[in-house]
Amino acid sequence: MKRPEKGASELSHTLAIEPDTRGYRSCSHSATHIEFCAPGYIHYARVVCDRCGRFVDWLPKPSTVIRQKMIARRLALLGRSSELNPWEHRFVKDVSEKRKLSPRQEQKVDEIWSSHQKELGL
Repeated sequence: MKRPEKGASELSHTLAIEPDTRGYRSCSHSATHIEFCAPGYIHYARVVCDRCGRFVDWLPKPSTVIRQKMIARRLALLGRSSELNPWEHRFVKDVSEKRKLSPRQEQKVDEIWSSHQKELGL
């Protein structure tokens, strides 16, 4: 391929290259297995396709799932409480809509939970 001349548009010399997919079948990853990671590793386990051997997804640690469910339960109970001040009520409402909380947000939920746990009768 020739080098572009000075002042020539770069777009005029680019080629559209499509991957060569002849002879390949797409895999739906319908059959998978779990490979557990070594203890101390950042991930708990990974899901791998049985047919093509490709990585599909990471599995969360059981402790992470338990913590997320506990926080979701606490947020649901706090959201129904009439004992929260306006700031706490707004915070609980906003955080309840998020998919993932930061460590600081989790800490604040725990603080609010601790201060209102007796009032909620729990």
